[in-house]
Amino acid sequence: MLTAWNVKRLLLDLALKVSEQPFLGNVDNYIAENLSWKNDIALDSLELLNFAAITNTFFNLLELDSPPYLLQHDKVDDWVELILKAHQTDIKSLNFFSSGTSGNVKTANHTKSILTREVDFLASLF
Repeated sequence: MLTAWNVKRLLLDLALKVSEQPFLGNVDNYIAENLSWKNDIALDSLELLNFAAITNTFFNLLELDSPPYLLQHDKVDDWVELILKAHQTDIKSLNFFSSGTSGNVKTANHTKSILTREVDFLASLF
């Protein structure tokens, strides 16, 4: 199940990857509110465009007849809200990407039901 907390963490982690910024162990951004992609996360315009494309692919937003236009919004929390709203509709899967270390990056589509089963199984081990 996607929650605001999970979506925000995924977005912030993806943003670090896109901008090639290292994760320094600082989790303050996960709990901060009103973060701006440009001013606080420091994505330039090309990084933001690339990040929006990756976000659309990861969350399967383009499956919708009218996908949200993420670039209209500069705030992280606005993107979280748009993604959660989109996933209350008929989006049934998420896409993950391979690292590309042995060739081209590959996309792997996983249904929400399979991901939920996997999370439940792993949770039972701890």
